[in-house]
Amino acid sequence: MFPTLCFVDVSSGHLDDTSKGVLESSLSDEEFSLISEDNSFFNLKFKIVEFFEDIKISLANK
Repeated sequence: MFPTLCFVDVSSGHLDDTSKGVLESSLSDEEFSLISEDNSFFNLKFKIVEFFEDIKISLANK
């Protein structure tokens, strides 16, 4: 029912064509693009940095 998705680490996580086809047919285009190999970036944020940026903006507007 589900393709094999158990990986030891991200660097060795490659699906064979059969599993990839099953996964692609069961997800929408948007969902599949989120987890595909082509979309391999991430956005690292820190809440404390956002907090100080918000304070800086609010002080600049006064």
